[in-house]
Amino acid sequence: MKKYLKIKLLILIFLTGIQYMNAQGTTVVNGTVISDQNEPLIGVTVTEAGTTNGVITDINGKFSITLRNATGNLTFSYVGYTTQTIAVNNQSKNLKVVLIEDSKQLEEVIVVGYGVQKKANVSGSITSLGTRDLHTMATNDASQALQGKAPVYVSRKSGLPGEGSSVYMRGVGTLNNAAPLWIIDGVPGMPLDNFNEVESIQLLKDAASAAIYGIEAANGVVLVTTKKGAKGKIAVNYNGYVKVNHALGLPEMLGTQGYIDMYKARWMSNNPDKGEPTTNDIKSFYFLTPNEVSQLPNTDWIDVMFGTGIEHSHSIDISGASDRSSYFLSAMYENDEGTYVDTNYKKWAIKARFEQTPLKWLKFSQTVNFSHSKRKHNALNWEYILRANPAMNVYDDTNPMGTGYGYFTDEFAGTIDWQGGNPLESADLKDHWEKWNVAWGNLQVVITPIKGLVWTTNLTGTLNNHATSKFLYSTFGGISTNSIDFVEGKNIQGHQLDYSHNQSTSYLLNTYVNYNKLIGKHDLGAMVGFEVRESRNDDASGYAEWGIPAQDLRSTALADPKYRDGTNAWATGSSYSIFGRVTYAYDNRYLLTANFRNDASDIFAPGKRSAFFPSVSIGWNIANEKFFKMEKINDLKLRFGIGEIGNNSIDKNWWRQEYKLQTNGTWLAQKTPNKDVTWEKTRITNIGIDLGAWNNAFTATIDLYNKETRDALIEQKMPSHIGVGSSTYKLNKGEISNKGIELALSYRGSINHFNYLVSGNISYNKNKVLNTGNASYLSGGSFNRTFVDGPVAAFWGYVADGLYQTQAEIDALNAISMEKWGVAYDAGNIGPGDIKFKDLNGDGRINDEDMTSIGNPWPTYVYGFNVNLEYKGFEFNMNWQGVADRDIYNNTKQCLENMNADWNSTPDVWNAWTPNNPHTSQPRLGNATHNYQLPNSYMVEDGSYLRLKNIQLGYNFNKSVVSKMKLSKLKIYVGVENALTFTKFKGFDPEFIGNNNAEQGVYNLTQYPQSRSISFGLNVGF
Repeated sequence: MKKYLKIKLLILIFLTGIQYMNAQGTTVVNGTVISDQNEPLIGVTVTEAGTTNGVITDINGKFSITLRNATGNLTFSYVGYTTQTIAVNNQSKNLKVVLIEDSKQLEEVIVVGYGVQKKANVSGSITSLGTRDLHTMATNDASQALQGKAPVYVSRKSGLPGEGSSVYMRGVGTLNNAAPLWIIDGVPGMPLDNFNEVESIQLLKDAASAAIYGIEAANGVVLVTTKKGAKGKIAVNYNGYVKVNHALGLPEMLGTQGYIDMYKARWMSNNPDKGEPTTNDIKSFYFLTPNEVSQLPNTDWIDVMFGTGIEHSHSIDISGASDRSSYFLSAMYENDEGTYVDTNYKKWAIKARFEQTPLKWLKFSQTVNFSHSKRKHNALNWEYILRANPAMNVYDDTNPMGTGYGYFTDEFAGTIDWQGGNPLESADLKDHWEKWNVAWGNLQVVITPIKGLVWTTNLTGTLNNHATSKFLYSTFGGISTNSIDFVEGKNIQGHQLDYSHNQSTSYLLNTYVNYNKLIGKHDLGAMVGFEVRESRNDDASGYAEWGIPAQDLRSTALADPKYRDGTNAWATGSSYSIFGRVTYAYDNRYLLTANFRNDASDIFAPGKRSAFFPSVSIGWNIANEKFFKMEKINDLKLRFGIGEIGNNSIDKNWWRQEYKLQTNGTWLAQKTPNKDVTWEKTRITNIGIDLGAWNNAFTATIDLYNKETRDALIEQKMPSHIGVGSSTYKLNKGEISNKGIELALSYRGSINHFNYLVSGNISYNKNKVLNTGNASYLSGGSFNRTFVDGPVAAFWGYVADGLYQTQAEIDALNAISMEKWGVAYDAGNIGPGDIKFKDLNGDGRINDEDMTSIGNPWPTYVYGFNVNLEYKGFEFNMNWQGVADRDIYNNTKQCLENMNADWNSTPDVWNAWTPNNPHTSQPRLGNATHNYQLPNSYMVEDGSYLRLKNIQLGYNFNKSVVSKMKLSKLKIYVGVENALTFTKFKGFDPEFIGNNNAEQGVYNLTQYPQSRSISFGLNVGF
């Protein structure tokens, strides 16, 4: 009790201290802020100079602020107006402040392709996010920071340590790579290792803004601007956090007694006419008494294989600048110990950026970046965990293999119908890792020979090494004579090694000239440039088993030549581009932007390598018209744009034949080439409206778009009489449409000392396939099919129509089908309690002709809303995100609500159909029957969800306290990630992305779950 009283006393002292620090020497100042036109200004930021203490004026321009220093200064800042600082004394308790319009601020610029543009003159669809929008959660993944902040579809691929997020802008328009193009500080391919360096992000979503990048821009462009050195004293900043991670949605497994009861129930379900089983029917293990069962282990293998994961990240940067030079140096380290056993990810990176301006018209900059990362992971396959028997110990020193892992003796194994293993052993006796080493450098020269003309040249080089090693110890799988072999059916008698290495080098040279000129009310701009890229990839791999003699010496060369194999390959690539842009604005009212780009790539055959990508957009700033008299609305812009962009993100050399040398000395063709393969092209038409009111205290943006991809590369089957190469080839025959609406809203305001910013966004997208070439459909694995008038990768299967209830019902249907077709109605080994399929064509039998579209893996709606609150030094951030009208094919149901072979399962099995429980929708227990295994709508679930993605509370210590500590800033925070999820999906987690676009939305037993994380962070400035 005394211990808890001490803790409470310390907390009380701490809170009192914070209040005292905020209260000492305070005085209240009231006032009104107006424009030079005598209009009250809403949303003016009023800050006590040298502190984070601030408020925002209300709708009448009024404010009230409690000063920590009675004789301090107040700073008034407002977009489009000159910032003012006013001294406050004890008599100045009611102020009237007049802000003067600042023409320079009215020319605020944003980053666009190969340059900048006045924000007021932008006529394309661009979403801009600043530091305050992005840095609200503990993450080092820039993609994840976009989630819920912009009307784009962002989803974590999985919870695997080091795994990133996928970003889809305006739907999926290809069956190939659909990732957007990332440009860092104007340079393609620049690494983004340290998210703390990010200053702003612009999303180029339409062709009018992205066409300038032509190549690879069909899926949108992400422009990232990072921090640079600023004038003043040397600045040193540290940012770090620690996360405590717990896996989301882990299933509850049956214990030993439950496993026995389930096995008996499954036998009775498979043998409905035989009553209770006897020892003649099943083995003796399943007849143990409750007392005997209590003497056995009751292992929860979920708890064994999953635990608490600790993740921590640290970064430090040093920056400074003088009149003629600047520098920015940074280093980062992160370590993520996964929630699944023997998985982790470690990374370190260093970066240096220097700028010199020896002459007013000449600037040099150099950037170098090095990073090393390693991920250790055992491929998570839930089969190993679900097949683990709860009656087995985790560890057992008597294991005859000497490994110390739990096992079943041969005597005990003979009493149980089970062929599983110890999943912890299978994880520990594998050593699977990946390593990445990346070196990147950029030299930039900027020349400004005359006013308004800027000539920029970049030379960039990248060296990337990636290695993968899978090593298997010889004792693996030796826990008992009945143990299974987890390595693709190979008979392992010695160590096994599978190793691959890739090295890629690339070079980029671009040079471009921007010219801007203001002539009266005419604002003219032009840009022209070219770009050249060269790359080379070298691959080598080797596999060996038997004869690798030592666990600490791993080389395939040590194995017997009869049991080893290896390959190597190399490929080169090159492209060149010419691009340009013309901009025109008249009197800040009428806007025009035209872009062009011509790309050529040797990915395609001669004659098919070059493509031209144009775009044009216009805009009308209605708010700047003299006839527009709505004083509260300061911004009202109409935008229209249309253009074409390309995608060459496909496998190289589809137009050339490749051969592989066979063991008999002959060469075998590996594919069927097509010399007509060329660019995928996407045309986007966009109409948009931008609205700002009360000097942008309220903003709204709405965009309507039509995105059509033609010449999409698809795989087609070869005619049967052609026997050279593979049975398929690629050609440009696909057409895909995405139509949608995007809406983003925000409002900021103040109530006394309480500042708030509330924002939200939602997008609607309709994905539709228009052409699949000469094929009626494109296959996407066992459950997906792409066909005309459906979405990409629609689920394809039978429509579940409840369950069969009686054998008489089945016999009657079979009799009719046998008489008409000579086959059973439903060809599976079905019985009462199995899924019944609809006879869609009404022909009296179930076959492939009764299969149809049963779900859409892509969300129709993607949305998010955010709340940012400030009160004195406190900050509170909350980020919600979700998707709606999305389906998931939950392929885990046949294992997690049924007993599959000798696998364990969950308590959901007790909801299964029985003669005494006929009103359930859940099929009977049994080895996965014909209808359970076939694709069907019973397995399709609503994948919609709403998630509290992140919630964070922080405190910024005030200047007086920080200065005493010889610091420039100090912030502490605590946050929770994936705090709440509302969904009807029964799987572990509704947020995931499939392996590729053609196999989307299928939830399998390989999914690494995401985590609910509690984070503790610290930001310090020196």
